[in-house]
Amino acid sequence: MNALEKLKETCERATPGPWKRAVEEQDKTAETWIRGQSGQEVCCRAMRDDAEFIAAARQALPALIELVDTYEKEFARLSQEHKIVFSHGKNIFDARQNIFYARAKIEEAMR
Repeated sequence: MNALEKLKETCERATPGPWKRAVEEQDKTAETWIRGQSGQEVCCRAMRDDAEFIAAARQALPALIELVDTYEKEFARLSQEHKIVFSHGKNIFDARQNIFYARAKIEEAMR
């Protein structure tokens, strides 16, 4: 299983989105939480910026995985259609570069 497949599986196991940052004020202090679609607590207390990032990532990560998957399919289609070596042809080269770049970013994020 590659890193992309692992991320996809992780997203599928997580509480469904969208997630949002929720602020609860008690005793003149504000605590920030991550809440799921039906209001359930998904993640414990976090700093405001971190909570916004976590909530945004729940929606963004599946979209990014889908984008990488789309690039991979387009790369395979172009390779088959044009039947040329990867180093020839601008469209195939660009698609290949996009796939490698996206995978490198995902691998880096997984560390």
